[in-house]
Amino acid sequence: MKRHITLGLISLWGALMFAQTATEPVVIYDATARKISSDGKWVACYGSSIVGYNVQTKQSYSYPGCSIGIGNSVALDGTIVGDLEDEAVFMKEGSITSPAIFSSYQGTGLNGITPNSTRIVGILRNPVLYDYDGDPYDDGIIVSVPFYADMSNGNVEKINILPYPEKDFLGFVPQNVTAEWISSDGKTILGKITDSYGRFEDPIVYHENSNGEWNYITPTKEFVNPNKIVLPENPWAMAPPEPKPRNYMSNIRYQQYLAAIENALLGGGTEPNPLDYMTPENAEKYLQDCIDYDNYFLEHKSELDAYDAAYTQILKTSTFFHEYALNPNGKTFVTVGLLYDEEDTDSPSKVYIFNTETGTYQKIESQYSGLKIYQVLSNGTVLAYTGLFTYDILMGYILLPGASDFIPFADYLAQTNPEDALWLDKTFPNGEGIISASDDLTVVAGGVDVLHAPDPGMFPDSTILSYILPKLKPAGIESIEIEEAEGVYKVYNLMGVKVLQTKDKAELKNLDKGIYIINGKKIAL
Repeated sequence: MKRHITLGLISLWGALMFAQTATEPVVIYDATARKISSDGKWVACYGSSIVGYNVQTKQSYSYPGCSIGIGNSVALDGTIVGDLEDEAVFMKEGSITSPAIFSSYQGTGLNGITPNSTRIVGILRNPVLYDYDGDPYDDGIIVSVPFYADMSNGNVEKINILPYPEKDFLGFVPQNVTAEWISSDGKTILGKITDSYGRFEDPIVYHENSNGEWNYITPTKEFVNPNKIVLPENPWAMAPPEPKPRNYMSNIRYQQYLAAIENALLGGGTEPNPLDYMTPENAEKYLQDCIDYDNYFLEHKSELDAYDAAYTQILKTSTFFHEYALNPNGKTFVTVGLLYDEEDTDSPSKVYIFNTETGTYQKIESQYSGLKIYQVLSNGTVLAYTGLFTYDILMGYILLPGASDFIPFADYLAQTNPEDALWLDKTFPNGEGIISASDDLTVVAGGVDVLHAPDPGMFPDSTILSYILPKLKPAGIESIEIEEAEGVYKVYNLMGVKVLQTKDKAELKNLDKGIYIINGKKIAL
């Protein structure tokens, strides 16, 4: 029988508890878990309203209209960072607050917070755009810039804009530069650069030195245009500005024109002719400017074609990086590289583990396609998923330290926590969703789309669900009890070949990372 509880002060959410103790699985209705604090105490969930869930007390809080930050956005005290209507906010125990310092900017958003809640990172709308009347996507002006801020007793002291490159990989002004993940000590920040066309993203790593000064590296720049294709002078940049009707109207007439458009969209009439809202002189000038604009592209077709061909060839030979996550110690980040033609294909995922100081990397070519990196734990464990959020069946994957490839999270769970694996497979038969975990991997949360369930009647009042596995036993010799057979540890690989027999349990640590049968039990090392 389903039991509803109130989330915070707003009774918008229902939670179904499958267990009565803090060690058994939990299901939350109408929300999908996305982020978790490093100690596993707090879980932040998306839904029609953000939910903050305390794993220990089972208390839930609702934050209507808010969004969760992209990076490590949940602190140890339960603070969740994000935004509400383009203003940075803190969500904690049912309260939504936005320090006054954020109101002086036209748009802000928080993405990450240190575990001790002393430093935050995010983006703010470029102050240059405050009085800008044009289209920043067309006129070479960056839209959002990265920042960090220190906090004391919950108060934001000062917003500090981080240094960032003024040009993207093709030498144009980037569309956005962000700050999303932050290391536990607050001295390393990971973000992304979006190119001027808004098509590709590449990582950027910021470091704070001992003097409190910040610098950055762009470790993936060697993957862009590896064939050194020369891009001709950009004929698009020399084109006259595209004539826009509003520039030929008075402000009053422009507002009337917008009202007429809205009326037409609502079925109240035909689409208005912009010329009817201009003076005769301005209408004539507008028409002539449109002719001149079109003629430019006709007269420079060969240059435009040559530029487009070179640009396309650069894209096709470059590797670009999308989703990624920072190790809490700030020493590495993990991402997946894609060639232009590989997106949405079955090509094996190329996973890169970058050193944030040197930019050097380790490459893993996974057997799984479409991997998206979601979280990195302190010991190097990587959590990933395949699928597109709630629009597809989401499957979780895990890369254990020293392993040569990811394995399905369901397989990992079956080896380390078989009872929880059976529960998860029975309750959520279509996939684990996007997995978040505590840093010791003892608390795991995920979310799924119930619309893909084989029997929608299982959850008649919901379209999305979260689950929390609050007391897992992590993989590893130290955390798994292995019964001795006559005082001897007998170790076989999965092919049935004995690889070790010893009376000293410590020798098991010398085995290569992988899965073994130890005294009849399947163990992941």
